[in-house]
Amino acid sequence: MTSPEPASCDAVMEGLRRTKVLAILRTAATDLIPAIVETLVQAGICTVEIALSGPATVPAIRAVSRRNIPGLLLGAGTVLDADAAGAVLEAGAAYFVSPTVIPEVVRFATERELAVFPGAYTPTEILTAIRLGAAAVKLFPASAGGPGYLKALLDPLSSAQLVPTGGITLDAIPAYLSAGATAVAIGSPLIRDADTTGDLRALRARAETALRLANGGHPA
Repeated sequence: MTSPEPASCDAVMEGLRRTKVLAILRTAATDLIPAIVETLVQAGICTVEIALSGPATVPAIRAVSRRNIPGLLLGAGTVLDADAAGAVLEAGAAYFVSPTVIPEVVRFATERELAVFPGAYTPTEILTAIRLGAAAVKLFPASAGGPGYLKALLDPLSSAQLVPTGGITLDAIPAYLSAGATAVAIGSPLIRDADTTGDLRALRARAETALRLANGGHPA
């Protein structure tokens, strides 16, 4: 069975804007990744990033992709060079996320009309990423400046698509979106111990809470 064609940049951005939550999965327990991803999608979070955290991660991305989970927009995180981008693309990732602005990764994505989210923090870094062709910019570490810093960045960079991540709790989601974030990326506060205990019911409840908060609701 082969992996499906990757989603276009427009499709990824539409999904990100619709759900407003990007789930980040970073774990060594790769055998649990497919079930965790499936649970997140069933809860309504369609954009899921699997961060490269060891040699078994690329095969895990391939295993998820081959499940053909309806609605899933699968990305790879911690992509540090074009070789890594090529490996995760072949495995089934549709977009790439990096911790910093890495021109060769951005070029790899844009040449293939795929989405790429470089990490940046300062106005100079953000503008550099945009001019290179980033579909959105991962504001990292977002908690260092908080929603107020994101709002201040958007005053001069009003067209920037910012996705804050790093130290963001579920309860903080509304504040970042109100400040102008395109979406909020969340890792451990969302995944917690699902990759060690296999507690998918609790994971689904957290995912549903995150979506309620992102769309104007309140915790249950």
